[in-house]
Amino acid sequence: PPVAYTPYVERHAPTVVASGLADGEHVALVHAPHGLPEVFLVGRARPLGWLWTPAPLLLTALLAFTCALGMRALCERFSDSRLQAALTG
Repeated sequence: PPVAYTPYVERHAPTVVASGLADGEHVALVHAPHGLPEVFLVGRARPLGWLWTPAPLLLTALLAFTCALGMRALCERFSDSRLQAALTG
């Protein structure tokens, strides 16, 4: 059922209009008698919120580890070919 809510909004202060809504489509009608609001933000809680802090660090560490393994393989390949060229040449 529709819910009417008229929040008192202080200047530059966020106001929660609805929380705990079920997943799905929702409609919000915003009436501003003194002009349009400067900002209108719709957000939702992140799923698995505890994961969002360490995840970028973990991805960065995995990328650095992969790059280090690639550089090691390249260095071994080129050092072996130069060593063989020096021994045979």
